[in-house]
Amino acid sequence: MSANIKIEENNGSANILLEDFPTSTLIAGTDKYYGYYKGVWIKYDGLTPKYLAQLGLHPGKELRFSKKNVAEFARKVLPKLEKSDYLAITGANGLRAILPPEAAFIFKLDYQDNNILCQAFVQYGKDTYLLNRNFTQATRREAKRENEVEQLLKQYFTDFKNNEYLLSNDNLDHLEQLLDQGIAKLKEIGEVQITPTFKSLLQSTNTHMEIGVSVNLTNELIDVDISSQKMSWENIQAALKAYKEKRHYFVLSNGLLQKTQQLTIEQLAQALHDLNISFTDFIHGKLQLPAYRSFYFAKEMRKANSLHFSSNESFNQLIKDLNKNELKQNKLPDKLKNVLRPYQKEGFNWLNTLVNYNFGGILADEMGLGKTLQVISLLLAHQKKDSTNLVVAPASVIYNWQNEAQKFAPELKTAVLGGTKKKRTQILANASKYDLLITSYQSLNRDLEAYQKLVFNIQILDEAQNIKNHQSITAQSVKVIKAHHKLALTGTPIENKLSELWSIFDYLMPNFLGSYLDFKKKFELPIIKDEDEEAEKQLVEMVTPFILRRLKKDVLNDLPAKEEEIVYVNMGSKQSELYKLQTQKLIAEFVLPRGCRV
Repeated sequence: MSANIKIEENNGSANILLEDFPTSTLIAGTDKYYGYYKGVWIKYDGLTPKYLAQLGLHPGKELRFSKKNVAEFARKVLPKLEKSDYLAITGANGLRAILPPEAAFIFKLDYQDNNILCQAFVQYGKDTYLLNRNFTQATRREAKRENEVEQLLKQYFTDFKNNEYLLSNDNLDHLEQLLDQGIAKLKEIGEVQITPTFKSLLQSTNTHMEIGVSVNLTNELIDVDISSQKMSWENIQAALKAYKEKRHYFVLSNGLLQKTQQLTIEQLAQALHDLNISFTDFIHGKLQLPAYRSFYFAKEMRKANSLHFSSNESFNQLIKDLNKNELKQNKLPDKLKNVLRPYQKEGFNWLNTLVNYNFGGILADEMGLGKTLQVISLLLAHQKKDSTNLVVAPASVIYNWQNEAQKFAPELKTAVLGGTKKKRTQILANASKYDLLITSYQSLNRDLEAYQKLVFNIQILDEAQNIKNHQSITAQSVKVIKAHHKLALTGTPIENKLSELWSIFDYLMPNFLGSYLDFKKKFELPIIKDEDEEAEKQLVEMVTPFILRRLKKDVLNDLPAKEEEIVYVNMGSKQSELYKLQTQKLIAEFVLPRGCRV
């Protein structure tokens, strides 16, 4: 059994009534309607309650559409009703006869004075109107539909003047939405027309960026220059800023747009981030960095293969010299040529390279591999008039340093700052007369004021883990000593915390790993707390050129055969007397089985 839908047109509006339903006896089941009609129960197979509810129809109730909504009903709902096998529709043609022509939307996009402009029109047959404007009683238009389209435009454009929707190119949030989504949506509902200037704007967004990075090493600094033949530094800076803010576009100085998501920008931004450099640090694309950044800078540039990287010969030579596999052979002191083992000569060459470039470094050989001798070789090679070196070591080994210096380099005039305050003060007052001063960490703390008046050539920290706590007085004391070159010796550069490594490098090359807060945020917490392998890899790459560590197992072929030497030492009178008393006491306590005493 089918039902009839009657459509009545009423001065531009429409009334819809579902007829032939016995509303007084109609029962709505779960899936079907049932009705008692002329003495017979009728099952309405296709007219389920759910289906009619979706259409907005209810038995016995009239559905009314105003002038604003009648067109939407006629074009969206009526075709669905006509497809039903269970509905007979009357009045549909009469309704269509009063409808205005279907709305066709036209959007004209232009770009002027750094503003995107949109003129929106609606066409009904041969008649064209401004969207949602100039309604009159004589015109038949889809007001509701036009209003919906205007609300869509207002999502992307922020102003309306002189019958144009406007969007300034400095409103990046709306700009991204319009370019990434808005234009596509406008094409779904109408025709999008663009002017030549707007076309140029769209084409500019896909322009490939070419950026070059050049590096020159001069006077212990590297001069970095970022440039492009097609873009000014201001535009490159705008691109980096937009990338940092995770924006899809940035505005060029000529008002055009360009996409941020390009490999060139991504790699440049990542390299600067890894190098702990902000684009705001540059002045017209130029920046000077300490030369100790060279090795890691070169590594980052090799990864950023979309950038055009160039460097001068001095920079290239530095990178080559820092390669531990290609260490430059330095002239050894003649008397030590046959004393140093091959790995110790390698250590000497490495230390020399650091000093020649004014870098600091950690000689982290395993205990027993002769770190002291390698440093003494370095000091002997750099011996010069009125040039004093300083070794700071634990009190227990300061005299061992003196003995080693006297044994292998007696020409180095050496003094140990032990004994009384008067004696230490006298030595420091005549520091320029010595090639090498040796002091303990405790003694340095006590005499710090006197040390601060001096400038040393090379300062060496032995057992440098003594400054692992960067907040300790010891760490702060050694860091205020003035020296042209600074080195550290330790078999354990990290005992418990990564901050220990930061403290040693803060002594060697301040700011090499940034401030401690920077280091903690960028490396310590990610590595320890989050087990960030990328952060760990980056830290290793940064410090590797400045740490040399060999284990005994690595240099077994260079080590001599085990040698034992017995040295007899005469006891002093008091020692001899005490020894005899202890000997007699022990003899008295031992009794042989037969009762004889020994």
